[in-house]
Amino acid sequence: MEILSNTKNGQQQNNLVKYEGVPITIEGEEWIIPALNIAQARQLRPQIEMLTSISIDSGLTDVQLDALITIIHAALIRNYPDLTKDVLETMLTLANIKRVISAIMGAGGFFANHN
Repeated sequence: MEILSNTKNGQQQNNLVKYEGVPITIEGEEWIIPALNIAQARQLRPQIEMLTSISIDSGLTDVQLDALITIIHAALIRNYPDLTKDVLETMLTLANIKRVISAIMGAGGFFANHN
């Protein structure tokens, strides 16, 4: 566990990060991205299975983007429960989404983590 004291989206955060994870910098702030828990993995199984057919480098459909956002949001709200999907969508870019999803899936042991 790690204590973070910084500003996220204009709001001061003094958080005890509840779950260990992979630190990733998004918009100049460090976020600790944990793995999905088992209940989340079961609930999100269709979206997780969709990841095998996604090639972020060759473009994403709206359905694929929604699946990625849903998985990323589920992981992040474990440590940042006030984070909304709307805010998350403004933070993520096509340049950082691959690192974030790799951190989540790598932390869960699904595939190697490539920051």
